[in-house]
Amino acid sequence: MVKVHRQAFSEGEFCVGGYISIGLEESRSLTLQAIETGEHHRFLTTEQMNRFRMIHFKKRLYRLLGKRKKPKVLGGNLSVDRKAFIAINGFDEAYDNVGQDDSDLRNRLRNRGSKGISLWNRAFVVHLHHDIDSRHFNPNWPRMRSNMTLYKANQKRIRIVQGYDTHLKRKFV
Repeated sequence: MVKVHRQAFSEGEFCVGGYISIGLEESRSLTLQAIETGEHHRFLTTEQMNRFRMIHFKKRLYRLLGKRKKPKVLGGNLSVDRKAFIAINGFDEAYDNVGQDDSDLRNRLRNRGSKGISLWNRAFVVHLHHDIDSRHFNPNWPRMRSNMTLYKANQKRIRIVQGYDTHLKRKFV
């Protein structure tokens, strides 16, 4: 996956790939050896591959049409040009827990002039099942509402205050 992202690199741009979500039992069955040998890719079915090809086609079409909210960005399979990432000050740490932070990053990159490159047809990650409090994905949960409010209020911004450079000022011991 990293090799594909590196090959697709274009200065100032960002790349987005696909992901395969697997269930709890499948996640528990994986071993380090299975991952090292590539056996974990057995979860990528022909049906999923065809779906990824369609998603890739749609994302390329959306780019040509100038759709602002495409491609969808998922932090688990994303690469960003370093200069572009620093220019927008990275992820906004004002977001609380899960939800909208990836989309906010994409929007600020787009506002800066970056265009997303779809790698859905060739760069995949396997997303392991993990136990997460279901409230994190409930749009009525107060933390999700605050993230959505922040996201909607900041559609036109490029650089944020509380991000990457906050960590440059810290002294690590």
